[in-house]
Amino acid sequence: MQSLVAIDNARVSANAAVCGRQMPLVLVVDDDAGMVQLLRTLLWRMGFGRVLSATDPYAALSLARESGCAVDLLISDIDLGTKMDGVQLARELVARSPAAKVVLMSGDHTREHGLSGDWSFLPKPFALADLLALFQKSLGGQELRAGAA
Repeated sequence: MQSLVAIDNARVSANAAVCGRQMPLVLVVDDDAGMVQLLRTLLWRMGFGRVLSATDPYAALSLARESGCAVDLLISDIDLGTKMDGVQLARELVARSPAAKVVLMSGDHTREHGLSGDWSFLPKPFALADLLALFQKSLGGQELRAGAA
């Protein structure tokens, strides 16, 4: 499967300049390219100005590393169709960005059990209001800034 990797170069190209800003960096990962695009669109509309996305965990880790910034929020499906699942991805990402918040999604609602205590679980399908509330909660009220710097 070819990986979909997206990065908004206009907003993240000057990595060093934007890392210190308060606008959170969000990483979206799902093996369903349609879900990735949906989440990217929703995040942009909600005011998240810096969003990285990928359809496989290995590309996601590369994007996070190449961004030069710490990821503030990981939103990932648990089942990613590769040897590395969303839980393993989250562990790797948190090892690199200890302050990162994690939201894991799955259509299998039993997958919530056994997740790290400070990670959030979003059952699929989900309501838009639930998604927004969870993102706001995960970022601890960090101000969302629409528009790039």
